[in-house]
Amino acid sequence: MVAAGQTTVDAVVATWIKSAGAYLYSDLKFIGPGYNYDSTKQYKHYWVLDMANADGESNGPAIAYFSILLAINSTQHLQNMNINGLFALAVVALVGMTSVEAALSDDHIARELQVTDFSTKLLNAVNAKRAEKGLKAVCISTKLSKAAQVLANDNAKNNKVSTKGSDGSTLLSRYAAQKIKTSQSAELVAAGQVNVDAVVATWIKSSSAYLYGDLKFIGPGYTYDKSKTYKHYWVLDLANAAGESCA
Repeated sequence: MVAAGQTTVDAVVATWIKSAGAYLYSDLKFIGPGYNYDSTKQYKHYWVLDMANADGESNGPAIAYFSILLAINSTQHLQNMNINGLFALAVVALVGMTSVEAALSDDHIARELQVTDFSTKLLNAVNAKRAEKGLKAVCISTKLSKAAQVLANDNAKNNKVSTKGSDGSTLLSRYAAQKIKTSQSAELVAAGQVNVDAVVATWIKSSSAYLYGDLKFIGPGYTYDKSKTYKHYWVLDLANAAGESCA
């Protein structure tokens, strides 16, 4: 996992919990934290956390250093610590929430997303990024949207960030339930991002190959539940499917 801009350990861990909680709460035994500070660069603070299971490895300095880092409430001297990395299992790139974004009311944001049709806003945001690359626009598939919404509801209800349903369902089984046959497909999930631009930025950094790929149809899903850890739960299904048309 990587991040940039967060000024404290608490902030970067909170960011990773929102975007990649499944990894932090998984059964990966070893971690390797990395940190660098450069006041001349845009984000100044640059963070990396590698996580792995590895035969023959033992607890080393990385674990001790990270325990120390978690107790620190400022960035003083962080760049001087000797933090070693381990083999990375996953890379989820993101930039921390801005102060303006953090100050917004979650309830107000959720109402705005629901009233203004989050799916259209998400479609427009994705196509704007594709246009920057000179790529053709994608369109919404009603069936993909229904499949995505099923997972978004499930993730929110069960306070998880996963492509696997709590009932064991997968993207293919959810597609089958909507009677859509895909030749190529992908599914992206996220949680905690308070608006469309934030979630698209997260996916661009972690899964740009899918957003910039040649998958024609997308199906956005979004659920808000203020009683859950992440509050905002997002899903984006992407696919090519014969016989389907734009909504």
